[in-house]
Amino acid sequence: MNNNKILIFKNNMKFTAKNLHKQWKVFYRSRYGKVGFYILMVFIVISLLAPVLVHGNPFAAIPTEDYFSPIQEMNHPLNFTAVNSSYAITSSEYGTSAVSYYLFMPGLANGTYSIYAISPKNASSTYLFHIDGIPENLYAFSVFNSTTGISQENLMVSTNNTIYMGNVVCSYNSLTDSSSVHMSNMIKTRSTNGEILSDYTSSKTYALSDPSIISSQFLTSSPLSYVYTLSENNSKYYVNTFYTSNLTHYWSREISVKPTNLYFYGQEFENPSETRIIITAGDNIYSYNYNGTLEYNEKYNFTLSNLIIPSDYQIYPSHKNDAFTFAGKDVYSINIETGENKVIYSSPQMISALGTSAATTPTEPPSIFMVSTATNVYSLGMNNGNLSVANTIKVPFGVNNIKYYTSGTFLLSNTTSGDIIYLINPSIQYPFSWHASLNRKITAPVLFNNPYPENKSLDNAPAIAVLSGKNLIVYSFEGQAAVLPPTSKTLSGISLPLGANNAGNNVWTIFIDSFPTDLEVGFAAGIITIIISVVVSMVIGYYSGILSSFWETVSLAIFLIPGLPLFIVLATILGPTLINLILIFSLLGWPFVTFSLIGVVRSIKSRVFVESAIVSNLSTTKILRRHILPNMGTLLVYLTSINIGGAVAAVSTYEILGLAPLTIPTWGGMLNGFLGDYYGISKYPWIYVPALLALTLFILAFIFISRGIDEVANPRLGGRK
Repeated sequence: MNNNKILIFKNNMKFTAKNLHKQWKVFYRSRYGKVGFYILMVFIVISLLAPVLVHGNPFAAIPTEDYFSPIQEMNHPLNFTAVNSSYAITSSEYGTSAVSYYLFMPGLANGTYSIYAISPKNASSTYLFHIDGIPENLYAFSVFNSTTGISQENLMVSTNNTIYMGNVVCSYNSLTDSSSVHMSNMIKTRSTNGEILSDYTSSKTYALSDPSIISSQFLTSSPLSYVYTLSENNSKYYVNTFYTSNLTHYWSREISVKPTNLYFYGQEFENPSETRIIITAGDNIYSYNYNGTLEYNEKYNFTLSNLIIPSDYQIYPSHKNDAFTFAGKDVYSINIETGENKVIYSSPQMISALGTSAATTPTEPPSIFMVSTATNVYSLGMNNGNLSVANTIKVPFGVNNIKYYTSGTFLLSNTTSGDIIYLINPSIQYPFSWHASLNRKITAPVLFNNPYPENKSLDNAPAIAVLSGKNLIVYSFEGQAAVLPPTSKTLSGISLPLGANNAGNNVWTIFIDSFPTDLEVGFAAGIITIIISVVVSMVIGYYSGILSSFWETVSLAIFLIPGLPLFIVLATILGPTLINLILIFSLLGWPFVTFSLIGVVRSIKSRVFVESAIVSNLSTTKILRRHILPNMGTLLVYLTSINIGGAVAAVSTYEILGLAPLTIPTWGGMLNGFLGDYYGISKYPWIYVPALLALTLFILAFIFISRGIDEVANPRLGGRK
C-alpha cells in the first residue's frame, strides 16, 4: 500500500514538473515575461550582494569635509590689479563697539600704484594714497589714542628704498551700521639703508607666527613702540628700527649674510630689555635686543625655514620658550634666548609645512604640532621634549601652508592648486570641517583672528581671505551642507559612485541597501496578501450562508474605505516599522484580490469534477486543496506578481508623501524630496534618478512577468504554439 502511495506521489510529481516545464517554455517564449524575469534576477542578485557592496549603517553620515562646503562671504572682482599679493588687515573700535574691519592691499590701476582699503562687509574698495614705484611690502597696525578713545591705523609700505607711512582714520555710522575709511596725513621718508627686503614687524602688534596674520592689540602712544624691517644697500644687508610715531630712524645694524625673515619676540613684555628682534639668514640666526645689542649669532648645519613663535610666548618671558622650524625631514626647536637647537621630530618624508597651536601656557610648549609631507599631514604631540605622532591624516593634495586659528583649529592649503581645508580636530580620523578648491593659484590665505573681547561684535566679519587672479575671495570658518556629485574619491578617501545628499549620506549605500528592503517588503506583502485573499475567497466562493455573507461584507467594507486615511490610522496605531508596514499593506490589499478570486472559485465549484468529488463524499478541505486551489495556480502567480510590484509602489508613494518612516533604506525614501524640488532635480539628479530608475524597473519587471504568466493562463493570447 505504501509502495503504491509512493508511486502515485512520484507520478504526480513527474506530471507536475512536466506541466511546469511546459508552462515555463510558454512563459519564456513571451518577450515580456523573459525581460521581466531577467530584470528580477538582476534585482535579486544585487540584494544578495548588498552586504558585500556596502557596509555599516546606510544613513551614517560621511565625513563632513566630503559634503560640507565653505560659506563664501564674498567673491569680489577688484577694480585694480593686486600687486605682489601683499595683504594687511586691521580693525578699529570706538568705546566698546567695533566700528571697522578692513583689509589693505597695494594695487595698480590706470598705470598708477596705490594703496586701497577693502571692506569685506560690503565689498567696497576705497582709494587711500598714491605710491611712486612698485609697492613691495605692506604692514598695518593700530595705535590706540587713550585721550580720544579712537584707534588710528598706520599703514607702512615700501618701494625699493622708500618707506611710506599713512595714517588712516575709520569712522562708524550707527544709524546706517556702516563704516568708512579715509587718510588723515602722510609721512614719507627714504630708507637710509637701501632697498627694503622684508615685511615689517612691530614691537607692539601681534604677528603670531607670520607677519601677515594680525590680531589687533591696541597700542598706547609710547616712545617704545617700534617697527622693524630688513634692507639692502650696495650688497650689504641691514636690520632697521623706526619709531612708529614719526618713522624716525632709531638704529641700524649690518648683517653679514642676506637675511630672509624677520620676527619680534615679546610684544606684550613689560620690560623692553627682554624682547628680541630675530632674523633668519640661510643657516644663520641673529638675535638683537630692542636697542640694537646683538644677543647671539648662531650658525646651524641646516637652512632655516619660517620660524614659529607661539602667541602665548609673546606675553611673558621664559627661558623655556622655544621657536620652531623645519629643514628637510626634521623639526627643530630653537631656544629664543640662547639660539641653541634640537631635533624634536624626524619625518619619514620631506616636510613641506609646519604649524603649531598656541602654547598651553607661556612656559609650556604648544599642545598640537602639524607637519605636512607630500602625502600625509601628521598631528604631533610633545612628550618629554620630543614630538611623537598622535594621528596621521590623509589629504588629496600636498599642503604647503599651515595656519593656526584658535581652539585647536587649523587651515591647510596649497597655494598652487588653490585647495583649502579647514581642520577642526587633529586627533580624529576625519578631522576636517570643509574643503574648497579654486583649481588655480592663490595667495596664502589670510586668517582674520577675532580681535574683539566677548562683549564686542561685528556683523558679517570675515574669517579667511585669499586672492585668486583679480578676485578677492572671503570665506567664513563655518561650513554648510552641500550636495556632492558622484566622485571616485573624496577628501577623506572614500568613494561616492552616486554622490552624497545634503544630509551627508552616501547615496550609493542607501541605494544598494534599498534593494533587499524593497524586495522583502514586496514579496512579503504580496505573498501575505495572496494567502489572506485565497482563504477568504474560498470561504466566500465555496460556502454559502451567514459565514460567506459576513466575510463578503467585511471585504467590501475594507475595499470601499479610502486607503490613505486608513493607512495613516493603522500606521499611527501600530507604529511605522518595516514589519508593521508589511502587515498594513497586506491588510489593505487583500479585499481587491479577494473579489478577483471569488468568481474564479465559484466557477470552479460548478464544474463536473468538483460535483463528482462532492457526490463521492470527499471532504470539503480536500476538495478545496486538491481541486479548487490547483486550478487557481496560474492566476495566483499572476496576482502575486502584480501585488509585489504594487506593494513596493505603495511603500514608495507613502514615503514620498512623508507618511512612511524614512529611517529604513528604500527607493521611496530616497525620493522623499522629489515632490516640488524641481531645482534639485535639475541641479543634482544623481540623488533621484537611481531610485526612480530602480523603482520603475522593479514595477515593470512584475508587470512584464504578469504579462508572460497571462499568456500561460490564456492560450488564446498566442502563448502556446
